[in-house]
Amino acid sequence: MNAVQKSFFAGFLGCILFSSLASAGNHTISTTVEVSATAINRYLNTQYNAAGFPQTVPVTYNGTNYTLALTLPQIILTQGSAKIQMIFDVNTATTNVYHFEVDPSINIPSGQITLAQVQAFLTDLPTQLNSVSTIPQWVRDDVTTYYNSLGFTVYPTKLIDQVNSNWFAQRRINTVSPYFALGWQVSQDLLSLVVSTYLNSQLPAFFTALVGQSGDDYICFMSNIQVTVKEALVVSGSTTLWHGYPNVTCAKGGTVNIDMGDIGIKFGDSPIVKSVFTIDNTWYCRECDNVPVNAVDSNGQQAWFGWTFSEN
Repeated sequence: MNAVQKSFFAGFLGCILFSSLASAGNHTISTTVEVSATAINRYLNTQYNAAGFPQTVPVTYNGTNYTLALTLPQIILTQGSAKIQMIFDVNTATTNVYHFEVDPSINIPSGQITLAQVQAFLTDLPTQLNSVSTIPQWVRDDVTTYYNSLGFTVYPTKLIDQVNSNWFAQRRINTVSPYFALGWQVSQDLLSLVVSTYLNSQLPAFFTALVGQSGDDYICFMSNIQVTVKEALVVSGSTTLWHGYPNVTCAKGGTVNIDMGDIGIKFGDSPIVKSVFTIDNTWYCRECDNVPVNAVDSNGQQAWFGWTFSEN
């Protein structure tokens, strides 16, 4: 089967697949991810040591050059409160001029959870700086300029990545939106992220098709859930036209084509395809009646389609 012929077949079978599926509906699911203060501080350490993080910033005041330095921040989680401990030093080339600490509160905006990360932002850094009486206003201004809008990743959502890209990719479940709603709460040394997303689920459907042409006949499989076809038979009446053990995997929404050789299939036949396939480690048997359709291309290729649905 050449590329044009495969495209011709896939177009017809794809139309049947997507027009025939009965949606099982949209659903909202929620889960809670608990992140310890220790884990968050590990994430902060990685960010602090990454290229581009403002560990030190050169500043100038009244013609004198200074370095504004931030020590590795630390998360502080207590009941109902999330803060970041930030220790700063202001130095000349040879002298430490100011050393001070502020502990601004953090907030996680609802729009800041994505497949890439969960970020927190400082909420009251200027207020905290104003409470430090030992530093002048120009130091407060410089700290605010360089750090007030700085976001910290408090959870790199690798778990959500894995669920979405690997688990959902094999099953009849799709995220309706790439965005996630987020609620969060803080207890002693623990940040709890309540993640909600919208899913669309469909009943599983497994399709077969036969494509007959001069020289070679093909059996084709398509499914809206990842399956592995272990065994297949093509039967016409009491005659078995073909029997094989392909052991091929059909990806979700994809097709696989198996060359059966010339099995003598003719227009007007109504062959039955019997198949054994697995989903994960569960085995299924399906029998699909195939009927001729008006799908003949310029090469005289004739197709038979069959389908079956199951909630199992």
